[in-house]
Amino acid sequence: MARKRILALLVTVPLGLTPRVVAAEAENQSVANTRQTAPTKLPPVVEAEQVTFAQQPSRVGDRVAQSVGVELQLQTTITQAGQQAHEGQTSLKRRQQRFIEVLEVTEGNVRRAHVTFPFSRVISTELTSPESGDPAQEKVQAVEKMSYFVTREGERLFVTDAEGAIPSQAEYEIVVTSLQELGRPNPLIEFLSGRTIRVGERLQLPQEIAEQMIGFGDQLSKVKQFELELKSVEEIDGERCAVFRSTIEAIGAASNPVRIRAFGRVVIQTETCRTVRAELSGPLTLSTAEHTPAGGFQYRAQGNMRFAVRAQYGHARQ
Repeated sequence: MARKRILALLVTVPLGLTPRVVAAEAENQSVANTRQTAPTKLPPVVEAEQVTFAQQPSRVGDRVAQSVGVELQLQTTITQAGQQAHEGQTSLKRRQQRFIEVLEVTEGNVRRAHVTFPFSRVISTELTSPESGDPAQEKVQAVEKMSYFVTREGERLFVTDAEGAIPSQAEYEIVVTSLQELGRPNPLIEFLSGRTIRVGERLQLPQEIAEQMIGFGDQLSKVKQFELELKSVEEIDGERCAVFRSTIEAIGAASNPVRIRAFGRVVIQTETCRTVRAELSGPLTLSTAEHTPAGGFQYRAQGNMRFAVRAQYGHARQ
């Protein structure tokens, strides 16, 4: 049961960091992609000691292409009465690509959108012993190559397929989980809009903002620290962007004592406060005891989690 709660992170892991509401197709890549590629030209650095952030409300016709990758490597040990009962390794990767077009806006927030999932897969490998060599299992999720209409009504999201029918439960759950922040006020934008920040300055985000942004879910973790340090200002895809170094620490409740520390960078457009890139990785640990009819078990797990999201924005031609 404890391991299943950890693996649930791949469903609810920080999608709040993903951009809210794209034209050009985003890169389809895993965070663990190791293929050799040609060196890329570094974006120009904008000469600036400080930046002031502005906000751009959502508009009908706004488009975003998002590419999300999550990877979890976990080593687990279960002991009973002081004896090792099980040892294993789990590798889980989640990759998703989605295109979103805004169809209706209310008070500057998205109310209705059309979303398509060209790619959505989970790849898992569970080694019961170092010699087992169990093959990776790739699962094509139910939403792949499908499109939906998503409507925000208060705290709920309503989903229909391209024909206006309610999709299957499997599809519905993936769509709602992937777009859980669609149509809600963006706490990062509210925090940054109108704020002037100097290069080298560190920002400590309030806990409630960090928790809503990161989106681990109340059942998994509470954010203990979320720090952003402005490292530079660069031009990316023709837009002025602030490049932050990010530090995140999250801990679980007593019933689920997960601890996560992640480091990386977050890139945000200064004129819109929209996130265009987020790349985070770090260690994950868990230690808990469970009592069952078969006796008491001590469960320990440790590993690493990696997360990456990229987005490209545009506006539909009128």
